[in-house]
Amino acid sequence: MVGSILRIRYELTQALDEGPIFTTFLANDRQTAQQVSVRLFRSPYSEEPAFIEAVRKQVEIAKTAQHPGLERIFEVDIHDGQPYCVGEASLGTRLDVRIRKLAPFSVPLAVSTAVDLCEALASLHRLALVHGDVGAHNIVIRSDNALKLQMACIWEAYSESGTAGSAVLRQMTTYLAPEICAGQMPSRASDVYAVGILMFEMLTGKHPYVGETPVATAMKHASAPVPDVGLFNKTVPPALSDLVRRCMAKDPQERPQDASELLAELRTFQDALRFGKPIAAPPTRTAKAREEGVAPRMTAARPERGRRNKELDVSDTGIPGFLKGAILFFAALILGMVAMFVVFNVKKPAQVKVPELRGMGLTEADETLKKIGLSLRVAQRETSEDVPRDHIIDMNPKPTQTVFEGAQINVRVSRGSQYVVVPDLANYRLEDARSLLATMDLELDAQVLRKPSDQPEGTILEQNPAPKARVERLSRIAVVVAGRQETAPPDRNAKFMHAVSFDLDDLEESVVVRVDLTDTRPTRTVYEERHSPGDRVRFEAEGVGSIGTLTVYYDGMLVMTETIHAKREEP
Repeated sequence: MVGSILRIRYELTQALDEGPIFTTFLANDRQTAQQVSVRLFRSPYSEEPAFIEAVRKQVEIAKTAQHPGLERIFEVDIHDGQPYCVGEASLGTRLDVRIRKLAPFSVPLAVSTAVDLCEALASLHRLALVHGDVGAHNIVIRSDNALKLQMACIWEAYSESGTAGSAVLRQMTTYLAPEICAGQMPSRASDVYAVGILMFEMLTGKHPYVGETPVATAMKHASAPVPDVGLFNKTVPPALSDLVRRCMAKDPQERPQDASELLAELRTFQDALRFGKPIAAPPTRTAKAREEGVAPRMTAARPERGRRNKELDVSDTGIPGFLKGAILFFAALILGMVAMFVVFNVKKPAQVKVPELRGMGLTEADETLKKIGLSLRVAQRETSEDVPRDHIIDMNPKPTQTVFEGAQINVRVSRGSQYVVVPDLANYRLEDARSLLATMDLELDAQVLRKPSDQPEGTILEQNPAPKARVERLSRIAVVVAGRQETAPPDRNAKFMHAVSFDLDDLEESVVVRVDLTDTRPTRTVYEERHSPGDRVRFEAEGVGSIGTLTVYYDGMLVMTETIHAKREEP
């Protein structure tokens, strides 16, 4: 795959990693001239449209959390039937590799790494989002020691695949909280549990729970006593050892409840280590009473002398209740999978061959699929210079592939050319002009100038850009209409100074900002400077005529168009 180019944009230059779901490559983004990471969906997951769409949704959800320590995934797309994710290039060494080579870490290094991890994780928790797959396999340490936490929130997509969950189970089980093994959903407290396991690994070079199979490992998370990190590494202060133990508590209520709470304690350790201060452990968190409706206590620590057996919730068989529940959960899971296999093969739907849809119009393609018991779904619309508007560019699954009757075929549909020719709006009324422009993916500017005329009131007299001009789709067309106005509008040939200012709050890294101006003169660049996130762009541009259109680009990519109206005439 190295050397392949996806969507005429992403050139794969180096294979980085191969996981159970994705194969990851380093790529050059030809549009921005920057390096990115590209994750290709592996087979059979690349042929599961529902799973691909679920990953796309989770990527959009994860985008709401912004932090330098969180990997940014930009988009999920498909090229020639190959689905892929594009994200920022996180070059460095995975934490599991560093642990394998360098552990045990020094206490300051382990605490510093945990602080960086919790800072990134807290940006998710503050939005009530759960990472769900915190582990050394999803953490990269860059050459400058900056940490990147990867694949946030993707765990929720695994339920849309028949096999993805089992494929990732082995790497997830190492960090799987006991309540998840018992059938609960991941939570912020289960993310904290995974951080506790990571701290144990960094400080000892060992996994706290190891079984011969993923299920056996999960059972140990649920039932084995919490090991004391201080027994394996004598340099670990007792207070830090206690914090690791609390993070790994069986009962979620006994752990720090989210990454922010854990981060506050870790920073206290970090400051104490830096200045040589003694570290006192905070009071142990007590689980809420069962009468309040919380989950029963699941700790596997030895009971204090004299504690009654019923406090361990021991069943009549002599097996602790929570352990029996975990055994029953996995037994039910296996039986359920067997039952699903039997039902599916007894009532298996008919198989049909996917027809060729590329180049077809949407209506024709929809009718073609309905005749053979399939359905059509428009997964994406994009501009194309080669494929006519509302015709199919690509599809997934591919033609001649076999699918079950009732399956959904995802298609990418053309919006037509990136550019459209501006129609002549003279003598149109506003509503009619707005409807016409909408059919061409253009917009009527919200601010309308009026001037006296012998034409019927409300009809369009002037427009900008002019008729037959070639503009990008979604551009705005400014107009002057006939109507009453106390002062006549400025002359079309008069010169004006447009004062322009806007903030760059949407940036995450520095870019070259370019602004083009179109008015009664041809389009020209009026501003081009490099800016950083949070900067404010301010400049003045000479315009001719009372209205003009500003087009803003970041590193050559179109960001927005805005119609401006003259404020003052040039002296």
